[in-house]
Amino acid sequence: MKKVFFILGMIALTAFGFSSCKKCTTCSTTSAAGVVISTSAEFCGSSSEVSDFETSYKNAWSSFGTPSCN
Repeated sequence: MKKVFFILGMIALTAFGFSSCKKCTTCSTTSAAGVVISTSAEFCGSSSEVSDFETSYKNAWSSFGTPSCN
């Protein structure tokens, strides 16, 4: 019985560990001349938070050049 609880506990910890993985991104904007005119600090969060950050950055900097995130 102890083995069953141990195995279930390990499965629960593993599932919790994978659900809290964070993603990080850094964005930059390049001018038409190929000069980097802006670089963000590294942003880390959940997938949806990172996606929202990238969208916000691209919307804010698209009129100044070509924004990209990686």
